[in-house]
Amino acid sequence: MLKYSKNGKWKPLWGQSPFPEGAVALGTVTVNNGSGAEPTTGALIHLAAGGYFLGTQGELKEISQKDILEALERSRAAGSLGSVGGKSSSPAKVAAARENAKLNPGRPRKVVAKAKVPDGDA
Repeated sequence: MLKYSKNGKWKPLWGQSPFPEGAVALGTVTVNNGSGAEPTTGALIHLAAGGYFLGTQGELKEISQKDILEALERSRAAGSLGSVGGKSSSPAKVAAARENAKLNPGRPRKVVAKAKVPDGDA
C-alpha cells in the first residue's frame, strides 16, 4: 500500500542533509512494507535522472514505480475534478436565486414591539 500527499510537509522528513542536485520534492509518501512492519513516511523525491524515491533523513529508498505513478495519476485526476465546476455563481444561478427570492421571501422579519409608557395623569 502506498499513500501520497502533495500537501505534506516533506522538509522535516528529509532532514538537514543536502538535497540531490536536480531533484524535485513532490510531497510526502507513506509506504506500507507489509508483513506487520510499521509504515515508512518520507519525502517523495523525483530525481533528474528519472525515478521516484522515498527520502528520509538524507537517504533515498526505492519504492514501487508502478504504485507511485498510479497514486500521482489519482491525485491529478482528483485535482482536475475540482476545477471542472467553474464559477460557483454563474449568471443562471444568480437569476434563479433572485427569482426564488421573489417567490419565497423567506422568514418574516422580526418586529420589535415598543413598550407603552403610562401617562403620568392616572
